[in-house]
Amino acid sequence: DQYPRLSQDIDILVHQDNFEGLIQHLSSHGTVKNEFKNHPFTGPRGHEIHIELKSNTPFSVEIHKQLVPQGLFQINSDMIWETAQNFGKYRFVYTLKPECTVVFLALHSFMHVEYEPHHLTDAYLYIKSMKPDLANVASIADQWRCKKITLIMFEKLAEWFDDSDFLKFRQHVQVDLCKGLH
Repeated sequence: DQYPRLSQDIDILVHQDNFEGLIQHLSSHGTVKNEFKNHPFTGPRGHEIHIELKSNTPFSVEIHKQLVPQGLFQINSDMIWETAQNFGKYRFVYTLKPECTVVFLALHSFMHVEYEPHHLTDAYLYIKSMKPDLANVASIADQWRCKKITLIMFEKLAEWFDDSDFLKFRQHVQVDLCKGLH
């Protein structure tokens, strides 16, 4: 998140090759929580490890080896890493390219079952500040097989923030709202 609001955790996406090393390093600064073995996010097919830090921080750290649990969508991990952009002055910190971030924000909202106000606010502020290419957003949503989910987020943004600019996304996607998630 690049916008001020309270957060319960810090999410870090780590390349598969660096995953175990980072877990070992962070384990010395906190406790790896593994009580969610049957949870779709942390179980055998899961995509994250939860670490509660030893210090008196009001947040925990979640280490992700992929954006969402395996098998839910068709996210090309190689594309994510190849198009990642350096984050500010930090040499080893990267962020998703803006168009991938927008699609991920839609997926993240969907994964939490509801497009919650803070998810929509995050997406609204991010899209307004980064001005991603909507045709590219639609293309990525199509590749990841989540066009409908992304379209619904844009339509909710238009409704919530009374901003018809978000309806322009519809011209970039062709979906049948009555069939499946894609």
